[in-house]
Amino acid sequence: LQWSVSAWLIVKLALVAGLVICHVLTGLVIMHTEESGQRRLGFICRLLLLVMLLLMGGILWLVLAKPVIDLDLEAMPWLA
Repeated sequence: LQWSVSAWLIVKLALVAGLVICHVLTGLVIMHTEESGQRRLGFICRLLLLVMLLLMGGILWLVLAKPVIDLDLEAMPWLA
């Protein structure tokens, strides 16, 4: 039980890190738009929105379902 909790927590933290990266990219897009005056960024904004929604859905599913994820401890010696 201890390893399954650790595994889903590690996956959840990786998804949260992806969400942080998307947040930073969104800020960079906003800064670029303000500096350049370019207003045609619809594709990039929609793509970021889609990725963020998928990440948030994955995080919610992991938190609510808490699935059992088997770890290969030999492949990750820092967890042993």
